[in-house]
Amino acid sequence: MKAIILAAGESKRLRPMTNNIPKCLLKIGGVTIIDRQIENLKKNGIKKIVVVVGYQALKLIGHLKKQWPDTDFSFIENENFRNTGAAYSLWLAKDYLYGSAIYLNADVFCHPDIVKNIVTSGKDSVTAIQRSPWNEEQVNMSVSDNLQIIEIGKHLGEESSYGEFIGVSKLGEEFNKVLIKALEHFARRGEHKKFAADAINMAIQKWGGKKYVLDVAGLPAIEIDTIRDYKNAKGLKI
Repeated sequence: MKAIILAAGESKRLRPMTNNIPKCLLKIGGVTIIDRQIENLKKNGIKKIVVVVGYQALKLIGHLKKQWPDTDFSFIENENFRNTGAAYSLWLAKDYLYGSAIYLNADVFCHPDIVKNIVTSGKDSVTAIQRSPWNEEQVNMSVSDNLQIIEIGKHLGEESSYGEFIGVSKLGEEFNKVLIKALEHFARRGEHKKFAADAINMAIQKWGGKKYVLDVAGLPAIEIDTIRDYKNAKGLKI
């Protein structure tokens, strides 16, 4: 199994802290966000790590090669990072979506057991969620009685939302077949600003992809999009 980390974004909402570095190089407890992710992946047997870079790409690549000299990295550059979203970055990494993979957004700061629980889940395709209070700014999910995802996206209202997507997901071989179709659909139509969750939703809605949720209640996690998120992340006990 491999990991795909999406780290191309410009992180404008975190300026001035990200004027000269990508946000995944911000430190929490003396360790960068992405270094903590890689540490967690390697502890769980993930040896091949694909990183989609964009903003300050050379700085991020240089950091990772220096910090993890023995790691099998592949770097893919999203040169159009200013005008594209995470689905486009994932599409650029489509050659690595054959087989199974762990997908992470590079701005996710989370407890290491979340990665462990995702990797060891008995489901081929599973997404970590938090049963936090509904927030219209978050990517929410509705699920069936057996915890299979019915729909995912920011458009879901409070009455239909089961939990919040936190940017850590296992993508199984069968699910990736339809996920690639969704990513190529957006690429052909020039819809380059879609979220990765939009592609996952289309894979489920249009092509019947099966993906389940894994509640990680009690294990802290946060996607760092704003200065407030960053301050809150510093207060988490991880």
